[in-house]
Amino acid sequence: MAAGRAETRRVERDKQKIPELQPCRYCGGKAEIVKKRFTYFDFAQRPLILCRECGLTTREFETVEEAVSYWNNRKGLFNMTENKHGITPKTEFTMGGIAWTVIQTGESWVKCIASECVEERAFDESNKNDFAASSLRAYLNGEFLQRLIDAGAPEAMFKEFVSDLTADDGLKKYGTDLARIGLITCDEYRALRENIPPLPNDWWWTATPDSPINHFVRIVDSSGALYYSYACYGYGGVRPLCVLQSEILKSYLDGDAKKRAEAVDMMKHIAAAWNVKPEEVFGKDGAGNDNV
Repeated sequence: MAAGRAETRRVERDKQKIPELQPCRYCGGKAEIVKKRFTYFDFAQRPLILCRECGLTTREFETVEEAVSYWNNRKGLFNMTENKHGITPKTEFTMGGIAWTVIQTGESWVKCIASECVEERAFDESNKNDFAASSLRAYLNGEFLQRLIDAGAPEAMFKEFVSDLTADDGLKKYGTDLARIGLITCDEYRALRENIPPLPNDWWWTATPDSPINHFVRIVDSSGALYYSYACYGYGGVRPLCVLQSEILKSYLDGDAKKRAEAVDMMKHIAAAWNVKPEEVFGKDGAGNDNV
């Protein structure tokens, strides 16, 4: 019994050393410490922090102290700042022939993700789960980015941004990556999920490795849950992520709308000259949209 009382006192002392959890920075809700098994292959119980209001969770950590420290000391990752150019989260637009959705805003920038998977491709052809060294990163910042620019997207609009490549098991071997086109991390996905269009028929890659000690990459499956896949698997969906200068984006979108309006106006004049009814050219709404 004495040993039992000593253990109870030790646990109580440990609890007193752990700082109180701060409210969720995303919704202001109450957070709590949860312990769960990390993967099917690992039976260790690792702690994470869960917001009971919005469901935001951190990744798993080795100790409760690390989990609480991470939760209480995050800076800016989940914060939203009103964009001075009036662009808001969930705004959809087309760039380079691809539909994009704004998922996070800063004063002079917006973070955007492809509204759907743009293609299927391996994360890395050599089965490396380090995004910074992956064949997918090389493709996105080479051929893919150039296609967007060739299609009219201003090159100066794309900001370099930092991705935290901390593995889902908490190991930091891969550090960070700086790129103009990337993939969303698991932490970002957990925080910004409400703004990300779901894909009920596809699964897609994140930038987050499962662990540096294996070849798995964390993915978002068709249910929206996080899972994992080998990095070399060639049927993974690709949803590029980018951070855009909002002033240039607004100018780009305004110019695109102006060009469309001018084209419609010109076609109306041509139709009138040839005595063709506008609805025969533009559809019943007169703007090129046949809403029959």
